[in-house]
Amino acid sequence: MNQAENPLDQLRDIHLPEQINQLQLAPGWWFLIALALFLVAFIIYRWYKKRRSLYLLKPANEELNQIAQLHPDNQAIAKLSALLKRICLLYFPAQQVAALSGNHWISFLNQQYSEQNPKGNHQLLFSEEQQQVFSEKIYQANAQVDHHLWQSLIDTSRTAIDTIIRKQAGIRKQAGEQKL
Repeated sequence: MNQAENPLDQLRDIHLPEQINQLQLAPGWWFLIALALFLVAFIIYRWYKKRRSLYLLKPANEELNQIAQLHPDNQAIAKLSALLKRICLLYFPAQQVAALSGNHWISFLNQQYSEQNPKGNHQLLFSEEQQQVFSEKIYQANAQVDHHLWQSLIDTSRTAIDTIIRKQAGIRKQAGEQKL
């Protein structure tokens, strides 16, 4: 070896390692990311569906309040029945709801309530007296309904509307919860 030669001159330059791609994930991670995105999309969809369904509750209650101010005769009863039917037509097939009237109509509403009722004891929503108003007095020319019966019919209809909308939104009403 030559003494004039520097040993450091024999060293090679520093070579950096190749750039690593940051998106090289194992397939399991891609699966977890896809699952998380699916769950977020599902939660947003359910939230939107509930919000949209509950949005109908306010105008329905406002219209019910207007009907409650009417004189309780056969026309007011017909408007009340029409409101209930319009709400049902939003959520149920027209073939199932449109032709219902009288006792069959009230039985349908009672069935919706008993399915949503958390007690599960198939409690009826509309009483026999209220059922008679929908099946008979609605068709009488100058039918008059007692004020107390009319108020109970309005309150029961409010519960029916609340039950139908919440049922279709997938929300069970908890005991003691306030009506919207």
